Amino acid sequence: MNKVILIGTNNITTVQLARMLGEINVPFETILVNKGYFAQWSKYIKKCIVIDRKQLIPLLEEKKQDSKTVLVVHGDANVELLDANREKLQEHYILPLSDKPHNTTKYMDKLNVKQLAKQVGLNVVDAVILNKEDENFEQKVANIEFPCFTKAVRSSIGGKDDIFVCKDIDELNNAIQKARSNDILVEKFIDKKNELCFQGIAIGDEVYIPVVVTYIGAQVAGHYGGHLDILDANSTSEYVDLELMTTFVKEIGYQGPFSIEFILDKECNAYFMEINMRFGSYDSILPKVGFEVMKSWVEQKIEKNPIENKTAILEIYDFKHKVLGKHMSLWNWLKELKKTDIYIFTGIKKTHCLFLVLCSIKF
Repeated sequence: MNKVILIGTNNITTVQLARMLGEINVPFETILVNKGYFAQWSKYIKKCIVIDRKQLIPLLEEKKQDSKTVLVVHGDANVELLDANREKLQEHYILPLSDKPHNTTKYMDKLNVKQLAKQVGLNVVDAVILNKEDENFEQKVANIEFPCFTKAVRSSIGGKDDIFVCKDIDELNNAIQKARSNDILVEKFIDKKNELCFQGIAIGDEVYIPVVVTYIGAQVAGHYGGHLDILDANSTSEYVDLELMTTFVKEIGYQGPFSIEFILDKECNAYFMEINMRFGSYDSILPKVGFEVMKSWVEQKIEKNPIENKTAILEIYDFKHKVLGKHMSLWNWLKELKKTDIYIFTGIKKTHCLFLVLCSIKF
């Protein structure tokens, strides 16, 4: 078996990825970038190094071996750094990147990836890019319908801090000035019925997209909470063409685990939002419904099994939003919890994760 290195950050997703590796009995080293005060407490993380991001590439160069090492990576900034240094690493590491130089970073740009999605035939919401220094600000947004939605062009820079819903041009101007990023993507706000998050993996010439994650229940105060339906991706073929998604991934040339997100409006039209070219927050659920995404990536061979539809819950997040947010009584929430198939953070075999999760959430 290939040697494995987990490259993560100080968040619960890194802890979940470590658990996924541990549960399939794969030995691995862990590199936590920037800080690691709680993630390194996972019982599955035996050997851990905490470094500054500027130390990552020199450290990987030191760890080169004759046989290739598989990298399990979380964090957009980490992915971008690997993409910028692929020529130094590609002979010694199996990288979760496009097989075309710098294509991964290119399509982490939300405008570039929207243009490609539209080119292959996926439905997209048109968008413009605004800069804080734009002199022709009002001219650029002349064709944008309000309310509108803003987000960072690159998640590694602005992330969720740059997400705003603006009902008029004054609110949009304020949002642009508050944003961490200099460049902000602005598009029409879609009053959504649900979201579709397709989970897949690409290895060699094969792209496999077996699972879709959707939310259960209506939005409460603009949020769905963390109650999820985990479904066979073919069940949503009436909304999104899986073949078009496959073509889209192949055009990027990406190799590795990914998720592709769509928003579903009230008329059930599905609009492409983005692709995440890395392991993500839902991946720990996938083996429990039949998609062995981690095993496939580590062994470099896609394992295909029947997908079993189940419900899951991000229980700490859901509790925080629904109960602490006073949108649901504790009794009703517990009844909802009891009917759920998969508890992502806690449960009989994962109670050690509860403390780690509480450390990562700001109540």
